[in-house]
Amino acid sequence: MSATSPSNQLFARPLMPFTSFSDLVAPSFLPQPWVIQNLLPVGLTLLSGDPRCGKTSLAQQLMLDIATGTTPFGTHDTTLDDASQHLRPRRGSIFYLSLTSSTPHLHEIRSRIYASRPDIPALSNLFVTNAFKPLTPGEGLQELCDWRGL
Repeated sequence: MSATSPSNQLFARPLMPFTSFSDLVAPSFLPQPWVIQNLLPVGLTLLSGDPRCGKTSLAQQLMLDIATGTTPFGTHDTTLDDASQHLRPRRGSIFYLSLTSSTPHLHEIRSRIYASRPDIPALSNLFVTNAFKPLTPGEGLQELCDWRGL
C-alpha cells in the first residue's frame, strides 16, 4: 500500500517516513480525529478477543451510539455542556462487518436494537454485511475506500 493510497485514509495514524530526531524538534500540533472522543479514533477498527467475551455486544452498542450521536455507556454528565463531555460522540456512518452472522441473525439484531430504542429513527447511516472480501490492500480495503468515496 503506497503512502498516497486512499486506503490510508481509513487509518487514524498516517504513514510517516523515517525521520531524524533533529527534524522532529519543531513541534507541530496534529489533532487526533475521534469518532468518540478519548475512546475510538477515526479509522478502521478491528475488535478481537476470546469467544463469548462481549465483542459483538460492545460493537453493536458503539455502532448504535455513533449512528445516533449518543454518548456511550450512559456517561453523559448533565453538569457539562456537550463540548466538555469526556466521551463525546461524533455522529457518522457505520459499516459493520458481522462475518459470523447469518442473514436471519442480522434481522434479529436489527429487531433487538429497535425494540431496545424505540425512540430512534430509521438508521440509514448504519450499514451491515455478513460477507466481505479479505481486508487486503487490493481487495477488502479498496472496497471499503470505494464505499466511503475515498
